Amino acid sequence: MQLALRVSETLACKGTQYYVFGDPSYVDKIRDEMLPLVLNRIADAIDKNDYNQMDELMSPYLAKLYKNAAADLDAQGLRMKLDIDVQRQGAKDNYAWLKIGDPEAFDYTIPYSIRNKKYVVGRAVQLVTAVNKNQDNAPGSAGSTPGHNVTAFNQWVALEFGFVVKANVKADLYKGNHIIDGDSGMMEIPVAISTPHYVGIQNMANAVSAGEETETEEPFRWRVSDLFYITGQNNATNIA
Repeated sequence: MQLALRVSETLACKGTQYYVFGDPSYVDKIRDEMLPLVLNRIADAIDKNDYNQMDELMSPYLAKLYKNAAADLDAQGLRMKLDIDVQRQGAKDNYAWLKIGDPEAFDYTIPYSIRNKKYVVGRAVQLVTAVNKNQDNAPGSAGSTPGHNVTAFNQWVALEFGFVVKANVKADLYKGNHIIDGDSGMMEIPVAISTPHYVGIQNMANAVSAGEETETEEPFRWRVSDLFYITGQNNATNIA
């Protein structure tokens, strides 16, 4: 029974990917072609303290972390310069999540204590479900049923993909025009990208087709939602 459940959840995530993107190789192209460009743009934004660029490229929570770090360095008269040369070969798929439920439950800019009071969040294989505790079908409520996740599935959905890429990285810490610390070398960079949340998979598919021209939904774009597992670790330890 447990194996059958895991297979069905995995197929649900893969089926959603295929339905939304159409091309089975779409995610591979995102990993191999888009990620190197995005990581370079993030490095440039950090170098220039470009907060607008960080907001454009990152999820709100991750952008907040990096903007706070940049502000702290700036207050000390310091600046970080990054050069990232992502290797086109050797990138690995790490995980895929189909997120189901109210976007507020996955908004890590909202303190965990507030989100935890309102939502039950469950993870199983490739699904992450969030159910409002005040709904009749929430676990433990009078109307609770074993299939409570189905209601959430018919509401808000989002996708998150995790990868590990190899890159030559050079990091220098400047004070004024002088390098006071630095390091360089080949390293593996864990990175995650996420879609916006849409009401139903069909609306997500419509947004993908419309791109930036959509008038009824948030324009479809990928944002980096985690780097070096900082978002995941903060959430797991209830810091996010």
